[in-house]
Amino acid sequence: MQKQWLDFIQQEVAKDYMIELKSFLDSERATKKVFPDSNSTFNHMAFCPYDRLKVVIIGDAPYNQDINDGLAFSARTNIAPEETKNLLYEAFRDYFKAWDTSAEVKHKLFPTNQLTEWAKQGVLLMNNVYTCTENDRFSHMAKGWHTFNDTLMDFLNQYHLPLVFVNKSNIDYRSRIQKKHLYLTSEETKWCTLANDFIRKRNVPVKEQYHQLKINWTTKACNV
Repeated sequence: MQKQWLDFIQQEVAKDYMIELKSFLDSERATKKVFPDSNSTFNHMAFCPYDRLKVVIIGDAPYNQDINDGLAFSARTNIAPEETKNLLYEAFRDYFKAWDTSAEVKHKLFPTNQLTEWAKQGVLLMNNVYTCTENDRFSHMAKGWHTFNDTLMDFLNQYHLPLVFVNKSNIDYRSRIQKKHLYLTSEETKWCTLANDFIRKRNVPVKEQYHQLKINWTTKACNV
């Protein structure tokens, strides 16, 4: 995990609300199955290089199964959950302009339902809540993660380049996002194209031209 993310997390975990949240999670893990595992809770930051950050995709809650890998919408399974399926379908139709919905074509573009390749290119895949129990995806919704994300939004607002926020969740963050950033809601199905157009047109320092490289919205391994 890059230092900027690590510094942010360390700053937050020292606060009272995160100390209370950790105590709650410890007690939950002692008696229940909690997803993702404790080592994967901040994978959305671990896999996304801070110095290449371009897009923030926001979901509601983590999957309450072993398929959870700590990235929003990402799933360690061959059978995509509905939310993952819908997200990849939008990318399939928008970015790849693909109308052939045969399994062979889709598998070529999306050989896996894990979105780590997106994250590696600078896509932060975060949820409104980061943990849950086996029986309820929203069981930890009011336990402190909203405070963490409010602070994270303030942190992202200060990023030195404009970012793209794609909000696929039920919480409206528009009022928290500065005007320099592009904010897209779940109603916008062409978010892949809009995000890449925005990235390409940003005024980027010469030494950081990689910041203008478009996101390749496939899930197969690609050079970053």
